[in-house]
Amino acid sequence: MNTTTIPTTAPTTTIKSKIFLLEDDAVFRRILKRKLATYGEVYECEDLESAEKLLSQENFDLAFFDLSIKGRELAGFELLSKAVLNQNLFTVVLTQLDQKEVVQKAYELGCKQFLCKDRYEEVIDTIIQNFLYKSAREQAFGHFLKRKFVTTNAKLIQELKKVSHQLLDPGPILILGETGVGKGVVASLFHHLSKRTHNSFIAVNASAIAESLIESEFFGHIKGAFTGANENKVGKFKVCDGGTLFLDEIATMSLGMQQKILKALDEKSFYPVGSNSAVTSDFHLITATCEDLYQKVREGSFRRDLFHRISSISITIPPLRERREDIPLLIDHFLNLCPRKIHLHDDAIDALCCYDWSGNVRELKMVVENLLSSGPGLVHKQDLPQHIISSNGPTAPSNLLSEHSMEFIKNHGIKRYLELIELEALHKAMLLENRVPGRAMKRLKMPHSSFYRILKREEA
Repeated sequence: MNTTTIPTTAPTTTIKSKIFLLEDDAVFRRILKRKLATYGEVYECEDLESAEKLLSQENFDLAFFDLSIKGRELAGFELLSKAVLNQNLFTVVLTQLDQKEVVQKAYELGCKQFLCKDRYEEVIDTIIQNFLYKSAREQAFGHFLKRKFVTTNAKLIQELKKVSHQLLDPGPILILGETGVGKGVVASLFHHLSKRTHNSFIAVNASAIAESLIESEFFGHIKGAFTGANENKVGKFKVCDGGTLFLDEIATMSLGMQQKILKALDEKSFYPVGSNSAVTSDFHLITATCEDLYQKVREGSFRRDLFHRISSISITIPPLRERREDIPLLIDHFLNLCPRKIHLHDDAIDALCCYDWSGNVRELKMVVENLLSSGPGLVHKQDLPQHIISSNGPTAPSNLLSEHSMEFIKNHGIKRYLELIELEALHKAMLLENRVPGRAMKRLKMPHSSFYRILKREEA
């Protein structure tokens, strides 16, 4: 069987296709077969009887139908209907008939494309390449759900598919969701499902860059532009030329920087710091934030024009507590990534499923990795971190103390209990925020003095 390398840069570039061809004109059939053979193995038929028999014996990826066969005008309609119904084939009608009612009926019967023979050469390559690209993308999407982003949540899967179907020629994509839900992983998926997959995927976290350096980081600078600029620097917007720029935590940027981002996005050009010469870059922008961007627009802290520009395609990833059915699957997924094998008893699984996971998938992964590295081989509920054991699941905060916690207070006093709770919350926040103290303090709603007081208490 022939193979083809798709010039449109599909996620999986080598595709084997079985192509069905019904055409009674021997000369045209030979010409068309030669064209189609560059994309796969072609099975040709010249009459309805042999075509129907072949369709009942073989499964095809792609089918081309003439409608007038052996002088029987529109005879191909019946076979077209059967092919779509029985095989869900991607069908292309290729005929000399172009009356409106014929075109309408063909699409109503399920054909995907309708071409006239006198001009088919203008578009046939594009149609086949896009079909192969979509097929490869569907394979990559299935692999992603099994290996990279484990979920069985039907609504989320449908939303991911909806966005992926728009990736042939996408506008900017906005990904919303709490910290730790996997926004960066989803951004990577959209890049790899796009036609830019063989070019750069550059991820930048805006909140991790000092305001004084962010313009240089994005747009680059020339030597001598400011103190310390000892050489020219290429910015991330140029590095991802032809590829994808994933800009995380976009809500943290100043209004001035937002304006420059908007201009670069509209014009696909920008000025490095200190330069009078514009730099061009053809990049696809994906942005993300864990904050309420709609509220920030209402408050005036995020530009309305930039919001509309980056959100032409948007998706919200629900938190883990809203898709608890994924928790056991994710636990198994993380366990399988490690060569060391452990077993979690049902009481441990139940406790993990009842916990609210404010840090979402990132937090769950951290807990499982800690169990793999230092936990026992057989894990019970009591082997889990204290804050998970103490949790009573998704209930109101009127019953926060478990019997285990009350026993600890009885033996050691409430002061010691609160000290340990503070310390554990601090360490957990630091892990969730990649050990950036400022972001950990913000998560804990804790002043600077209290944060470092707890750290010093631990060191004492």
